[in-house]
Amino acid sequence: VDRADPASRTKTKRAIEDHAAQWQQGRRPLLLFPEGTTSNGDDLLESRRSRSAAQHAYLDRSSGSGPDDAVSAASLSHAFNAWSLHPTCTAQGASSTDATASSRPVRSRGLWVRGFPGTARVLSAAATGLSAVRLFASPPAAASMWPGVLLTGTPGMGKSTASRRVVELCEARGVRVEGFLTEEIRGSRGERVGFELVGLGSARGQKAPLARSGPDAGSGPQVSKYTVCVAEFEALALPILDRVLSESAKGQTDSPAVVCVVDEIGKMELFSEAFVSRMRQLLRSRPTPTLITVALRGGGLIAESKRAPGFKLIELNHSNRDGAPDNILAKLLRSGSGPAQKASASSVGKEQAAVTVRPPSRWRARPTTAGQSPTQEVQRDEPAQHPSDRISESAAAATSAGGGSVVVWLRNELRLADNPLLMRGLQLCRDRPGAKLVLAVCLDPREFGPDARTAFGSPKVGEARRRFIEESLAELQTSVSRRGSKLLVCDAAPEEALPVIASGCGASLILATRQSCPAEKTAEARVARALQAMGASLELQDPGGIYTLFGQSELKRTGVATDADFPEEFLDFYGPARNRLREVCQRGLSEAPSRLPEAALLQTQPPGLRADGATSYSTPTSKADLPWQGGEAAATQRLQSWLAAGGLSRYKTTFRRLLGDFSSRLSPHLAMGCISPRRVAAEVMGRAESTPAVHLDHYTYELCWRDFFVHAAGRWGQSLFELHGPLGQASKYGAATKADAEAGRWRRDAVDEERWRKGLTGVPLIDAAMREVLATGYMGNLARQITAAFLVEELGLDWRVGADWFEATLVDYDPHSNWGQWARSAGVAPTNEAKRRRVGGTRYYDIALALPGGEAAQYVRKWLPELAAVPDGQVFAPWATDAPLTGSYPREPLASPSLRRYFEAQKGAVFAGSAGKGKGKGKGKDKRQETDNPSTTERRWGR
Repeated sequence: VDRADPASRTKTKRAIEDHAAQWQQGRRPLLLFPEGTTSNGDDLLESRRSRSAAQHAYLDRSSGSGPDDAVSAASLSHAFNAWSLHPTCTAQGASSTDATASSRPVRSRGLWVRGFPGTARVLSAAATGLSAVRLFASPPAAASMWPGVLLTGTPGMGKSTASRRVVELCEARGVRVEGFLTEEIRGSRGERVGFELVGLGSARGQKAPLARSGPDAGSGPQVSKYTVCVAEFEALALPILDRVLSESAKGQTDSPAVVCVVDEIGKMELFSEAFVSRMRQLLRSRPTPTLITVALRGGGLIAESKRAPGFKLIELNHSNRDGAPDNILAKLLRSGSGPAQKASASSVGKEQAAVTVRPPSRWRARPTTAGQSPTQEVQRDEPAQHPSDRISESAAAATSAGGGSVVVWLRNELRLADNPLLMRGLQLCRDRPGAKLVLAVCLDPREFGPDARTAFGSPKVGEARRRFIEESLAELQTSVSRRGSKLLVCDAAPEEALPVIASGCGASLILATRQSCPAEKTAEARVARALQAMGASLELQDPGGIYTLFGQSELKRTGVATDADFPEEFLDFYGPARNRLREVCQRGLSEAPSRLPEAALLQTQPPGLRADGATSYSTPTSKADLPWQGGEAAATQRLQSWLAAGGLSRYKTTFRRLLGDFSSRLSPHLAMGCISPRRVAAEVMGRAESTPAVHLDHYTYELCWRDFFVHAAGRWGQSLFELHGPLGQASKYGAATKADAEAGRWRRDAVDEERWRKGLTGVPLIDAAMREVLATGYMGNLARQITAAFLVEELGLDWRVGADWFEATLVDYDPHSNWGQWARSAGVAPTNEAKRRRVGGTRYYDIALALPGGEAAQYVRKWLPELAAVPDGQVFAPWATDAPLTGSYPREPLASPSLRRYFEAQKGAVFAGSAGKGKGKGKGKDKRQETDNPSTTERRWGR
């Protein structure tokens, strides 16, 4: 501090006050660098040697000779630089007038202080410890600033996505947003070719390139393969920042006129000196609530911004990123955060104000009275608890007694055998003497309630899936009860039921499996926040072995990147994964435990708790070839019976059939976790000697597709559920029409959509498949391919209509595979196929019509009784006959002229089992040879 310079003193006072506020909130330990501290790095070097997470305390400086001494005794700016090292500063050489502070260092609970004149009592206080201190400083300028948030994280963690969501939330509240977001630029094949700025607020609709790659990138500074477009970047970014900075001249109230969002401060942006200058002004002044994303690593402005006083630094990770937008918004617009209220609350008549700062309890030095000077002020009253210190009384009592319960939150892990999530809970119970185990399932009314609807208005859970889930729960309840415990089933939102369960049984920890899709991750974030408020926590387990074949650790050992860097194309995952599949699946599959810990008695009943064995489903009439039965026992029995019947030995040639027992039908059991994918893979590979390799390899190939979609969903995030998909474009292969493709939209037609849903398109092969799923909740792989191709390529309708309807009707609905497959069918998700001819679905029709024994015709006859009077030779084209059609079946099909001609030419396919003349493609080639090869990347469903 240059005491001759008032600005220097003021700046230091602001830094002190801001650091004190953050320390009080539990975000930073105290770092005190008194006058005369050197900056040659020796202090930090020593701190690394004596690094400690011990108590920290502010020191009473009231013995100083005046306010200037109070300032000069405090922190220098590199205290903030040193924060990331958690330093404890070496102290040497006190004044000769300080009897208690000789030439030796004085250490106090992790804080070492360098001696300075007149500090005997300060050093004495350091030796004995204080619980609170008085800091003398003038009211800081931060009191007239708005809140600020710095958002950082590893590349691809979702900083821009979180910022975009904050913008949406602000606008929903009527708060104007100024600033810009950074988005990727994608090439024609979906590859990233650069980055661009997208303006917000008054600059909405404006875009400017930030960086480009490739031969057209031009000249300029380089970052990796990208050329930074400094001039274009400045043309958009600088006027936006100037408008934001001008807000400071408009007068300040307690309601923000605008929120500033800057995405981001990174290596590319630092090439603009003008941008750096304006960002420094913004960091100092904060004229509006401000959100800035910043690279995780880097020097210059990147490092400088993270030391800016008054900003809260948030690092995104998998556990907090779903709840981050709501948390950021709360900090930016929190009640009483406006400058008007702050100025009113902090108005002090004198220039110097005494500010009492209490440390959080976890860092508070234990108060003592021995050796204290009369001038030392010790605050013994307890401050408000820090969130990490709070815990419910029942949980605290159980923990202090060495017991405490463990709650396992089950979602799609409805089994006891080979369940690592359950094994983790049992291990925790063994480690805690007297601990109880609580197994809980929450059927959220927002999903399972009678009024729950999808985004397109369909029921969230169809009757077939609802029944399957209820059967699985009933069987699991019985199995758990036989083993001496209890399964709690609550018809309530998990964030409402689980905290009550945890509090009622004295649990401070809830276990769950980490999910990949946004809706499930949002539920996790809600539960985590509710638990944190009562002092408990949510521990998320890797899905490997629980819901997928490969977990994060297995993927890394296999050489496959994880999270945001997971491969977007299947073969990039399948190649390395198949070489490690046998090793992964042979790792100690666990059997169901013979006994479970005694169930904890709940002091408080959670909302929606069911009586034992209670269900909420009716018994529908099913015409399925195989009746569905939910539960772990049914899953195991189905796997064994299918293997015993030789289903695996002919799998590759039968899995694309329409009738009969043509596949393992394990997809509903895998979707709800009634059986683990590793157990299925292990059982299949255990028959290697008796099964032709082509069939065994194809089955494990399909299992890997399931894994791929789970992990890819984690990378794609919300984009998987948006019209333009992970590729961010209308369609890789073309949209419904040229106009639609140019406008970036797909067709919506309520009448055509409903005809497709109800199996009334007038195209029998399509309608038979749609009737099957309506009646049974299931259709095979081929039927799904046919109906998806018809909706997307023939009708040109919004592909999400189809994905949404499958979600509402399929018994084996799995968000990862369902939406991933539909996005690939629509051409808005990455694919390995270099070329894909747009054939109006005839490729899949060829496969169906080539099935032996006229199976396609039998399939149509089974599900469309309205065609009973139609001759066999015209069953695929009833519009071409005068035969009567019963019921409301349409005479006029929803089909293009070319598709009509295709089906009219299929008379020979009814019983002969050939594809007929068709369009003359392939000259008799069996289309199954083209699509059944595991080396291709055909889209699979209903595995």
